[in-house]
Amino acid sequence: KPAMKARIEATVPVQVAPTPLEIPRVVDKGEASAQLKLLQEEIKTCRRCALSGARQGIVPGRGQAGASLLVLGDYSLQEGAFSSATLFGSEEDTMLWNMMRAIGLTPAEVYVTNVIKCCTRIAAQPAAESVQCCREHLLREIELVQPKVLCAMGEMAAHALVDSALSSFRLRGTFHPCRENRSLQVMVTLHP
Repeated sequence: KPAMKARIEATVPVQVAPTPLEIPRVVDKGEASAQLKLLQEEIKTCRRCALSGARQGIVPGRGQAGASLLVLGDYSLQEGAFSSATLFGSEEDTMLWNMMRAIGLTPAEVYVTNVIKCCTRIAAQPAAESVQCCREHLLREIELVQPKVLCAMGEMAAHALVDSALSSFRLRGTFHPCRENRSLQVMVTLHP
């Protein structure tokens, strides 16, 4: 378990030619933290797609700039009363934090977000249009957090970060270069 933490901290970026969509790096952590708060406020008022009119609420990312690990889920699915504190789902969040503790990471070392920032009212997977509309928010989060490693939990999350049509089941268990910044490594796993 401490070995996994050490691996996250010691991950050496793979030297690959940058893609045209490379995520720029923000240097100042204080400035990144302030911009991250502004981004979260912007997400709360987003009206870019049809989900904005049919959502229970917004679930912005949680964590801080400089977190070692950025965990990306698909979207928040909540039954009953909505809570912006519920990242994936009530039971899923408990499992996520148990997983993080098991590998020796504290909440201060982890930033958690979703591909889709809206919590939908219906239990249906959001359309591709919504994924595309939220993509700019996600790329900005990655830029501001500046994680050492990305963890994609779920099919939608895997396809948002990894340039592959393979299922998350087939991609899981090995590191893959991030589509927008090939020096960032993505570990794909199943959604809790």
